[in-house]
Amino acid sequence: MTRTPRHRAALALGIGAAVLYVALASLSGHLSPLARRPLLDGFAPPPPYRFAKPPPNLRSINKPPLPGRFTLRLRHGVATEGLFATKDSQASVLLLPHSIVAPAGQRSVALTLEPVAPPANATVPNGESITGNVYRIQAVFEPSGKPVQKLEKQAILTLIYPALAGAHHVRRVLASQDGVRFTEIPSIDSTVQEQVTAHVRSLGYFAVGVRAVSVPTPGPPSGGSGFPTTLVVVAAAVAVALVIGWLRWRERRAARSSRHRRPAPRRRR
Repeated sequence: MTRTPRHRAALALGIGAAVLYVALASLSGHLSPLARRPLLDGFAPPPPYRFAKPPPNLRSINKPPLPGRFTLRLRHGVATEGLFATKDSQASVLLLPHSIVAPAGQRSVALTLEPVAPPANATVPNGESITGNVYRIQAVFEPSGKPVQKLEKQAILTLIYPALAGAHHVRRVLASQDGVRFTEIPSIDSTVQEQVTAHVRSLGYFAVGVRAVSVPTPGPPSGGSGFPTTLVVVAAAVAVALVIGWLRWRERRAARSSRHRRPAPRRRR
């Protein structure tokens, strides 16, 4: 099938978009495995946050947060894996296969994600404060009623946080066993989706800790973490330019071949 210049331009645009998508996907994968999200999910604002104890200016419009309660079946002594979230999706935990192994005589595991207000006597790392709700996440064996003390494999916890205006903020997941003394754990903050994700090895109380930081003045580019970003963007641009150049070369070559194959006009006798 013969392609017109318009078709070739559309093809070049499609190939360029595909190359750019792959480049950005590789960049997100370089940043973190948890950052590998679809690039075309859109940027629609999330619904309003549901506070267990709303700020005074939001009490009239606040809706109470919703819990999540699940019964995990046991198969060969291993609880069902999956993604379990509150009904408003403000907190979720992803249990991997063999995360919960039950002792003999147990039939199921009761998993609950319960939103509560941050306690007034909570202790947090210096310079941080709790934003949003505290979530008490528990797993209890049935029928014994014994709590799951430790996960056999790390689970992935995700917490949504309320939007914050003003200064730049850093957000981390805070964990606690008693609901009072919180410590910071390694986290990934997705500001577009207003959520923080972390790996956890045990259940308990979890919240989002926030700390205001000053934004540094932009300076001259230097080496370090910015190198992979620059490399990916440059590689994508070069790839698109090569594709477009190759298509133009093919078009010129096809035009020259067409002129050479054109039959010479017959002479009149």
